[in-house]
Amino acid sequence: MYDGLDIERFRHFAECYGANIDCWPQEIRQAAQLTARLPEARDIIAGEKALDITLSAWSVPAIPHDLERQISGIATASGQQFIRKMKIWWASIGIAAALSGVATGAMATVLFSQAPQSYSSTVFGDVDDGDN
Repeated sequence: MYDGLDIERFRHFAECYGANIDCWPQEIRQAAQLTARLPEARDIIAGEKALDITLSAWSVPAIPHDLERQISGIATASGQQFIRKMKIWWASIGIAAALSGVATGAMATVLFSQAPQSYSSTVFGDVDDGDN
C-alpha cells in the first residue's frame, strides 16, 4: 500500500519549498518521504538541491555609502523640475483665460455696440417718443 504523493505534486512541492523535505508543510512530509524513495523523485530532489546551493551562495551586495545622498539628490532635482513644469502649466492656463476674456470682450463689443441710426436709436431699439 503506497501512501505517497503523485510525482507531479511532489515536483510542485519541491519547486516551491526546495530539496529539504523537512522544510515542506507538516501535513505532507510523511507522504513526501515515501515518494522521495522513487528514482524520479530522487532526480527532482537532486535538481532542486543544486538550485538550493546556488541560491544559498548568493549574498546581498554592499550598499554604497553615498546612496542616500544620490537618491535625495535625484529626488530634489525631480521635485524642482516638477514644480517648474507646474508653474509653466498654470501660467499657460492663466494666459489662455486672459486671452479668452479679451476675445469674448471684443466679440461682445462688436455685437452690441452698433452705431445708432439716428439720435433716437440705441442698441436696444428705437426709443423715439413718437413726437417727430
